[in-house]
Amino acid sequence: MTRTFLIAMLVCLLLLPSAGMVYAQIYQYFDEEGTLIVTDNPFGVKRKKTLPEASARELRLDFKEGIFYDYYSVYGKTFEDAVISTRINGPFDTAKNRQFAARTEWRLGLSYNYDTSYRIEEEKIFASLNLNSITFHSDISVLLPTLSGSSALSGHDLMAWEAFVQRLLDHEHDHVRIIQDASRWDEARVRLSQIRELAIPLDKTVSPDAAVKRAVEAETANISHTLIMAIKAANDEYDRITDHGLKHEMRSYFFGK
Repeated sequence: MTRTFLIAMLVCLLLLPSAGMVYAQIYQYFDEEGTLIVTDNPFGVKRKKTLPEASARELRLDFKEGIFYDYYSVYGKTFEDAVISTRINGPFDTAKNRQFAARTEWRLGLSYNYDTSYRIEEEKIFASLNLNSITFHSDISVLLPTLSGSSALSGHDLMAWEAFVQRLLDHEHDHVRIIQDASRWDEARVRLSQIRELAIPLDKTVSPDAAVKRAVEAETANISHTLIMAIKAANDEYDRITDHGLKHEMRSYFFGK
């Protein structure tokens, strides 16, 4: 190969748009408002305890695997007193400006791998993407009332209290069912897998690899936000139809629509 030919090839390479390859594994965690709260952390947000408290374990309640249960104390010598105590000591919802006897809090986690090739032309980075191993998971905590040690309900009142808490639990577990609805997760997963190309403004203060990674995270965060807003809307609709669990018979109507 002649020296002239080598020089010609080098000149051609220098004239080509610059290009690169990126591979990354991403973790993103969102609160129930769709706000990104943690990124690049495979452990996400610290999980809460999974076991019911001793007083809750004495009741025959339908606890679920993978859900994290928290408790607040209520007081009473009768069933009526204990229920009134939930209205006084239960969690306060600032958005609805009222207290409830139980509450479900949740976060949504997303993890995925992606590889990309990109080229730089003038003032833009053009990236071709392949997202794979896309996984959603939820961190869900249910807050319930539990009788304080000083409470002493009679046998009949204790049975009524058990039925009351189970009804609360059924309502909160319905929220869990809405949050974990596989059809919504699958729809978002399809949208994520369809991200194929991105055109990113060139910022000379940021490396191209970092710019591509940031753009991918922003694009996936937008899709996750849309998913979370759909879940939130469904939860709000469920509470509207069931009057926050007071119209227990409307549960089947909501899920049967």
